[in-house]
Amino acid sequence: MEGEQEAFPYFAGTPLAFQAAADVLLKLDDGMLLPAHSQLLASTSPVLCEMLYEAPSPVAAGDKIVLPLPGFSKLQAFDILKVRVLDRHQARVCVYPG
Repeated sequence: MEGEQEAFPYFAGTPLAFQAAADVLLKLDDGMLLPAHSQLLASTSPVLCEMLYEAPSPVAAGDKIVLPLPGFSKLQAFDILKVRVLDRHQARVCVYPG
């Protein structure tokens, strides 16, 4: 249905603001685009870090970097993103004023 966004399992349990702040789209061979965060990808994978470094910058403010992931299925990409996004999000450190 138009206007609805597909649920991405690797964003489960994350705040909507975190999801909206995704600045990268990983493009699968079938054309599917998966939102992600460049800082998380770069900090957890030297390969993705290099790909992001080499990627063309977005033209306009708010545009996202598009990184092709050739040969990856949707499930494989979800597995990669689960490790890089969801596991990292769940391992966050909370600081409370004391």
